[in-house]
Amino acid sequence: MPRIACLQLSPVHGDVLASQARADALLEDVEADSLDLLLLPEMAFSGYTFADRAAVLPFAELGGGGGRCHGWCRATALRLRCHVACGYVELGEGDALFNSLLVLDRAGRCVANHRKHHLYETDKSWASEGRDWAPPVSLDGVGRCFLAVCMDINPYEFVAPWEAFELASAALDARVDVVLFSSAWCTNGEPGDAGPAPAPARETLEYWVGRLEPLARAPRETLFVAADRVGAEGRVAFCGASCVLALQGGGASLLGSLDEEEEGLLVVEMEGGAE
Repeated sequence: MPRIACLQLSPVHGDVLASQARADALLEDVEADSLDLLLLPEMAFSGYTFADRAAVLPFAELGGGGGRCHGWCRATALRLRCHVACGYVELGEGDALFNSLLVLDRAGRCVANHRKHHLYETDKSWASEGRDWAPPVSLDGVGRCFLAVCMDINPYEFVAPWEAFELASAALDARVDVVLFSSAWCTNGEPGDAGPAPAPARETLEYWVGRLEPLARAPRETLFVAADRVGAEGRVAFCGASCVLALQGGGASLLGSLDEEEEGLLVVEMEGGAE
């Protein structure tokens, strides 16, 4: 039975080592071989809101490894003997920067990398758009996984037709078992705006389920695994809605979720799973 964990984190903005120390503290009691997959939020260790390219560049690293995010993920994958997926700032070809999701296997090898396909306004101050969805990756003990980052679940530029369901349609066509969704979801407008407190996680989950309708209508089950962040950066509040949803046959079942304000580790053990 696959054992999937979502780490809901409040990163220390601009301090990778402090953010990683918070993650380590939340994982302190997790034993080796007790998980199959650990998923972390979008830009998990750097923080999310940056004014421009110069501000975010110190946190960028190559997708193939060598940076502080990759190093933490590799060490954690080897220590826990599980797959690890984590959001980070990627330095790509020609010095382009991407908001990306990295996946390492149990041996600490990079096996997948997705560049955020739909950019939020905050990303556009520094990030290039990922050209397409990353190919699905098969993870032993978990299944065939589709990768997505935060805004990817929304209509493209908020102008594409709602019923296009870009992420869900692509995942359905790829016949995946799991959608891995790394997020820094906020509900109070653009960074810098004075806005309300984060919406309850329930409202966020209802919205996500609405955007996943093609998967929910399908006869075969697909798991939606979301690692969302909490905390605030300036006037932006993040509404932790980390969860695991089972989508199938016209509905969605909530298998587990975390409180919208607290850091924590959600662990869900499911029946079945693919090798």
